[in-house]
Amino acid sequence: MEEEKDAQKSSKLMHFEEVIRWLWKRISGVSEYTVVYKDWFVGMIECDLEVFLNNEDIPLHRAYTIKLDGKVVWDRKTKTNLLKF
Repeated sequence: MEEEKDAQKSSKLMHFEEVIRWLWKRISGVSEYTVVYKDWFVGMIECDLEVFLNNEDIPLHRAYTIKLDGKVVWDRKTKTNLLKF
């Protein structure tokens, strides 16, 4: 179990922008992904990744987590990266 957790965490986590570029190249769309980002007034908000990317008022550096079907596939705080680059 510990080995599996260690395998999920990379010593150098890819930046959110790199993850987005990879997603656009690898999949037909990002509609099945959600992103959790920090809003300074409301707190943590989860929305569709496509909605997040199309909203120019939210800086990309506010993204903390990317989920696929409710499962975390990328997390900045824990350095989890389940996406195969």
